[in-house]
Amino acid sequence: KFIIAINRSYEVLPHAQIVYFTDKDFWDRHKTAMLQHKGQLIRGALRPKKEEQDPSVILYHLTGKGGIETTPGRLKHGSNSTYAAMNLAAAHLGFKKIYLLGVDMKWGKTGNRSTSHWHNGHKRIDPESTYNKMITAYNTAVQPLKDLNVEVYNVNTPEQTELKVFP
Repeated sequence: KFIIAINRSYEVLPHAQIVYFTDKDFWDRHKTAMLQHKGQLIRGALRPKKEEQDPSVILYHLTGKGGIETTPGRLKHGSNSTYAAMNLAAAHLGFKKIYLLGVDMKWGKTGNRSTSHWHNGHKRIDPESTYNKMITAYNTAVQPLKDLNVEVYNVNTPEQTELKVFP
């Protein structure tokens, strides 16, 4: 299978063909380890022309939160890296089936900021309300993905995920 690792999942997915990330501070903290990964490194950036580009990383311009971007070199981001990677797989890599594994869209323990991600080490911790915005963005991708004949499956049980828009 073709695997796109998101953020720190590159650490547990050494054979992923792509490692996708967005945040510059993430790159700054993980650059040395990520450069050792065998997968292609791809990053989304809101202002790519203002960013210092590393020749080891393919940079995509993030153009907005909702929908699916089909213009080469551009992605919609849905306020999270998994959404942007889904856009990448569907519109730019030509995948017709996408399986989202580990996308729970849950905060963790209510009020405990350190449980907002499955991994530690995030400099920026989003508030709980951010997850509702992300879920809303996923809803805007459903029809554009159908128009591209792309099927998306959330490989989590209904109890494990708040992202209900994909079966």
